[in-house]
Amino acid sequence: MARQHLHGPIMAPPVLYDLIARWFIMRGREQTFRSMVLDLAEPRPGEAILDVGCGTGTLAIAAKRRIGESGRAVGVDPSAHLLAGARRKAARRSLPIEFQLAGIEELALADRSFDAAFGTFMTHHVPHDLLPRGLAEVSRVLKPGGRVVLVDFTRPDHPVEPGSVAGPTTGVQDLPPLLETAGFSQIESGRMPFRLRGLSREHPSYGYVRAVRTS
Repeated sequence: MARQHLHGPIMAPPVLYDLIARWFIMRGREQTFRSMVLDLAEPRPGEAILDVGCGTGTLAIAAKRRIGESGRAVGVDPSAHLLAGARRKAARRSLPIEFQLAGIEELALADRSFDAAFGTFMTHHVPHDLLPRGLAEVSRVLKPGGRVVLVDFTRPDHPVEPGSVAGPTTGVQDLPPLLETAGFSQIESGRMPFRLRGLSREHPSYGYVRAVRTS
């Protein structure tokens, strides 16, 4: 007889769920995924780049290799545990990357100091009332003409059960008007080629939004 849980199904914490979801999405294609994100952000040698919600720093490390020794790479994340892993990973590769403990809504970084910013699977974690502030912060630290690329899940079109970690209240399709309000233009969006392969009906797909900071 199957064991029943008295308080309903056990749900994975949001961060753990995202790690599981990413594994299903990529399935050995992590390098291809990182290359796609960076191709959209176009980091160039000597530029300053910002990885928002950098997690364990893998994307920041890949970006640092593109911008070279003369470029500046910064990663921010609200998890001290993940940042500890990111610092170790960068140190093993002898790559000078600045990792800071911070959320997207409050960046301890100078105005107009970055050429490009990017974030993957993190905007749906930001409370809806803080997301406009977070995007305004990204705009503030970008130079005029700077690029931002955000990759995230789509928001389900149907109602989601309260407390479900599998259903974000904000999806990638909600970002373009928020980016425009935050001072971005040339906003484009599209689908990413990897699918979730039935992991959850709440996350049927995911995509990207790319924009340029208005001068």
